[in-house]
Amino acid sequence: AQAKPFFAVRSTDGPVIIWDYINDVVLARIDTPPGELDPICFAPDGQHLLVGGKDQRVRRYTLLGGE
Repeated sequence: AQAKPFFAVRSTDGPVIIWDYINDVVLARIDTPPGELDPICFAPDGQHLLVGGKDQRVRRYTLLGGE
């Protein structure tokens, strides 16, 4: 599979932001539970984002269409 030209970032208590670095545009803002996050990882299919939290839960978000 071809790599997608985007990455995910998050500040301490803000949303996860999916950024297209080629076109310099925000693709999505995903509200996550407050508090620190541990890992943020794209699934191999490029359609999901996995977000780990300090509550020891992993949440899966579907990109371009909701949670």
